[in-house]
Amino acid sequence: MDADVIVVGAGPAGSATAYFLARYGRRVLLLERKTFPREKSCGDGLTMPTVRLLNEIGVLGQLEPYAFRTQGLRLVMRGQGHRDFRYPDDTYGLVVPRITLDHILCQHAVDAGAELWEDARASRLILAEDVITGVEVVHRGRKKQLYAPVIVAADGATSRLAREAGLVATPASQVGYAVRGYFEGIDGLENWQAIHLPLSDPTDTYILPSYGWVFPTGSDSANIGTGIVEPDPALTPEILFNQFITELRTNDSRFADMQGVGKWRAGRMRFDFAPERCTRPGLVLVGDAAGLISPFTGEGIRYALESGKLAAESIHRNLHPGLSAPLDLFDYPITLREQFAGYFEAGQRSKRNFTFTWHVLESTFRSERPLFAITRQAMLSPEGTGKLPVHHLFDDVTPLIVDEDLFIREDLLAIGEILIDAVRLDWPFLAHLSFHRADEPGIPFRPALFLLLAATFGPQTSPDLFPIGAAVEMGYFAAMSQLSVEEDSSDSNNWGNMFALIMSDFMLSKAYELSARAGANITRHIAGALSQVCAGGIHERRHAHNRNLSTGDHLHNLTHKTATLFELPCHLGATLSGASPDTVTALAAYGHHFGITYQLTEDVLNAQQAYNRPDRDTLADADLHAGLYSLPVLLALQRNDATGQQLRALLDEPQPDTKAIWQLVVASGACDKVMDIARDHAQQARQQLAGLPVGPAHTSLNRLLAYAVDRDAPRQSSFRSLES
Repeated sequence: MDADVIVVGAGPAGSATAYFLARYGRRVLLLERKTFPREKSCGDGLTMPTVRLLNEIGVLGQLEPYAFRTQGLRLVMRGQGHRDFRYPDDTYGLVVPRITLDHILCQHAVDAGAELWEDARASRLILAEDVITGVEVVHRGRKKQLYAPVIVAADGATSRLAREAGLVATPASQVGYAVRGYFEGIDGLENWQAIHLPLSDPTDTYILPSYGWVFPTGSDSANIGTGIVEPDPALTPEILFNQFITELRTNDSRFADMQGVGKWRAGRMRFDFAPERCTRPGLVLVGDAAGLISPFTGEGIRYALESGKLAAESIHRNLHPGLSAPLDLFDYPITLREQFAGYFEAGQRSKRNFTFTWHVLESTFRSERPLFAITRQAMLSPEGTGKLPVHHLFDDVTPLIVDEDLFIREDLLAIGEILIDAVRLDWPFLAHLSFHRADEPGIPFRPALFLLLAATFGPQTSPDLFPIGAAVEMGYFAAMSQLSVEEDSSDSNNWGNMFALIMSDFMLSKAYELSARAGANITRHIAGALSQVCAGGIHERRHAHNRNLSTGDHLHNLTHKTATLFELPCHLGATLSGASPDTVTALAAYGHHFGITYQLTEDVLNAQQAYNRPDRDTLADADLHAGLYSLPVLLALQRNDATGQQLRALLDEPQPDTKAIWQLVVASGACDKVMDIARDHAQQARQQLAGLPVGPAHTSLNRLLAYAVDRDAPRQSSFRSLES
């Protein structure tokens, strides 16, 4: 054998694979078709997770002198303006020329112990009884046959080795293209990695499955380019690129006088990633060779580094001395599926149905409704800008949970797997959201957490607990989808409403399908609870713009709309565990009062956020415009003084000044009154726990109750929206 592993291609994927294998002590031969340093067609953008991986590899310090820092991702939607997704404090993205990045990464792999052959072109695979045993290489003009137990194909989107091995699904005529150029003389360029999407044809008649980008390389210079997921017979990549440059110069004065530097470069892209097509006996695909390119934004370097690391781990784990049978890397595709579940499948579906996808994204781009915020972030900005933008719902509450012998985190992972399996084929982006993933630390605040805690108060462990936990979470998202329907009959919003109703129906059907495993009584209980939630939403809309709604009526509505969503998992968990009727009643009442406490506190926080961030629309602003008044707003409106009069006058205006409204609401003292009501319900919830056995679950539920009032829990970026 010439090496333990032969890696073909010394781009980010190949160099990362070689580096990690060399660190494990493996003999690695790294083959590069060209000679370093060499140019590559790329946007040069490195997202926050990419920077984190480069730091783990150990090259970040070497890259920094050549890099331009960015603070996050800016999404520019045609006709809708832009939205910014800021990275958390103390984190950042980078823009680094690929000629520099690739050279430093490759040299780092060599320093770790890999052997590099430059000017080495892999011409074909060597097979023995259908097992890949080596690769034929033309090295500096001489043909050689090299052998190793495993070959890693890191030779890019046009991978000769992957196609020869039958692992490429996309015909060569249908691969995408990207074109980039360097420009300078840009005035007032900000440090955002900007993605423009989608682009249209030159006549602006129809939209294309495409995007443009502007990644700053300095204060007045940028890497600018375009990508198209699938070629259009009437449109060359060069035409699309030139059209985008013209639009920037015409529509944005900052780019009016910019000038190109050097020649533009083009490259191919594949978007056909499928975990099961990333390996066969003797061969592993990584990076672009595996089709691991973001179908929405073109991001590829993160997935190149990550797949290289995962491949190296799998190879090292399975490559044993004296191995006689073909190397079986069965765990590699499993890990890829877990790591990238949903996102790439969603992209492939979007590629096939991009008209519907973009209409939904375009029509809901300004909406703050939770379903649309989740969809927008999952599909457009998953690379390092948070995965679960449902406000406080997915805070990390690990410090609040006494997990001694409860295995809450492991059980949440099991429920998450059921959810992923249920949604992956139909709406794969929901699997990307996931509800908890093995690679994410902590215990997220979510409905299934209450079900699992309540289930510890009974004497038995039900085999239906996990499917019912998944059903409860499906039901929650179904209700959230219903409540995302907006009362605007314009054509623009009809796309969003159509999507919300489809999602709600889909989630409900899946919830009932999962709950059926536990019998008719459980299904009936779930159906009844979700019916109450929908009734609460209908009642709320019937009373839209009703400034005289009493506190009692408002709390009665919260009982249906929100309290039920917490009461349901507590009731089901206790019931499935065989708890006594008194215990079931007490836990259900706890969930009821917890839900009211949580929602009232949320309304106060939303009012304060709208007051503190008057420069952008919030969900509270959207509710205000729709006449869906929270209790702080109602109490302020019903004041018989100058504050109440000013508020009523502001709301009577055709275009209410929301900044002034929130200033008055917060100054009125209404938030303090609402918090008093929230604390009263928290005390009632606490009383329901008083008669229950003291233990880890009892302590955890009490701590969660305190959290519902003060929200004092670490908020990790992986569980929170970073939309700024």
